Amino acid sequence: MFGGFSFSVRGASHEKTGLVCQDHSAYAVTEHYAIAAIADGHGSKKYFRSHFGSQFAVEAALETIRHFYMDYEKLEASFPENPKWILKNIEKQIIMNWNVRVQQHLAANPVTPAEMKSFSTSEFKEIPPESYYGTTLVVAVSGNGFTFGVQIG
Repeated sequence: MFGGFSFSVRGASHEKTGLVCQDHSAYAVTEHYAIAAIADGHGSKKYFRSHFGSQFAVEAALETIRHFYMDYEKLEASFPENPKWILKNIEKQIIMNWNVRVQQHLAANPVTPAEMKSFSTSEFKEIPPESYYGTTLVVAVSGNGFTFGVQIG
């Protein structure tokens, strides 16, 4: 019933400056639903790990939607009655999952002197650690009988 594909490429300005692609995309297709997720990493210097943040956002979105669809019959029966409540819970869970991934990555990969070099000490101290991974996330889901989307960031 569903199909899909995703592909992210490094833009021309990033090619010229040697920056990594800060975007990530993925999809999942099952018998009962399809998910498409894209994340656009923030481009300014304080988001120096946004290429990881965008990957973590897409992973968190897919994991969260899969979890909500574990009992797809229950979800599809309750969604039309409580869409705002369900969407708010999905958003909260995605953010929580993203934060866990960010915290784990930061613990395993402390900020390096090279990453700090473009900031003064006081500038760097003012950046919340999760901001290093800043990204925007858009998720689209198509199920049996309804579709929905979520944007975070």
